[in-house]
Amino acid sequence: MNNECNIVNDLLPLYTEGLASEDSVEFIKKHIKDCEKCKKKLAEMEKENNSSPNIADIPIKKVKDQMRRKKTRLILCSVLCVTAALVSFFAYLTAPKYIPYDAGLIDVSERDGYLAIVFENPVTAYRCTESLNPDTGEKIYYIEAWSSVLDTIIKVSPPSFVLELPKTGECSVYYSQNNESDDVLIFSTSRIAPFEGGYALPRLVFSYYAVIAAALSLILALLYFLFRKNAAKLVIERFLAVPLSYLIGTFIIKGCDLISYDAGRDFIFILLASIPLYCIYLLVSVILHESHTAFFPRSE
Repeated sequence: MNNECNIVNDLLPLYTEGLASEDSVEFIKKHIKDCEKCKKKLAEMEKENNSSPNIADIPIKKVKDQMRRKKTRLILCSVLCVTAALVSFFAYLTAPKYIPYDAGLIDVSERDGYLAIVFENPVTAYRCTESLNPDTGEKIYYIEAWSSVLDTIIKVSPPSFVLELPKTGECSVYYSQNNESDDVLIFSTSRIAPFEGGYALPRLVFSYYAVIAAALSLILALLYFLFRKNAAKLVIERFLAVPLSYLIGTFIIKGCDLISYDAGRDFIFILLASIPLYCIYLLVSVILHESHTAFFPRSE
């Protein structure tokens, strides 16, 4: 029985962790029915397992759980990287390429109080905005037209639309070229010579946002350096990642050209790229922190 006891003693750690094979489990159960010594040792080991484990003696199950969590986080990081890449690629595919005015680009015809506007290739999309001249009360329409890589690939047909002319008062329709060239008057009911020479200015808001984000990054980086040995370091680090993620997202979507004629669209894409980048940072930070703790555990 002494040899059997030695074998059982070697198998008991696996048995208590639930990792022993079926044959080993049957062998242990059969042995402890007749061996009080091994039965007592098994009871002691089960009691130890039920109590709080020693940090320096991590059970196999806990190691497996940590590995599973790490694997899950790495998968999430990969998914977030792909998401950021897809957002950037879709932003490129749908980026508007504004088309300068040409006599054959747009056909305008008036009939029964309506204005029919038909575009020709390469126009695939348009936007019409309305404003009012505060001095004359004249209604003014501004039309922008563009194409995109995606529209070209899927061969979108040139659009057309109808404007209802005001029953009272004058109106003018301008074509905005969005290239710092003058807007082109394509229709007017005004008896007075319409205003010429205006053009749409690009939005510079992303330049301002980038400067603010860079300034915040520098300030938070300085605070991180000053409090690197303080408990506040982790909080500062999380805040520092916010403007940095925004700057990287801006570069991914806009590159070095930060002017925009469609700030709302560009800002949405920048946010959609920045959010997964920030989440990637959080996951990588947790993974590195756990790895550092595993290799360099804190002393009690």
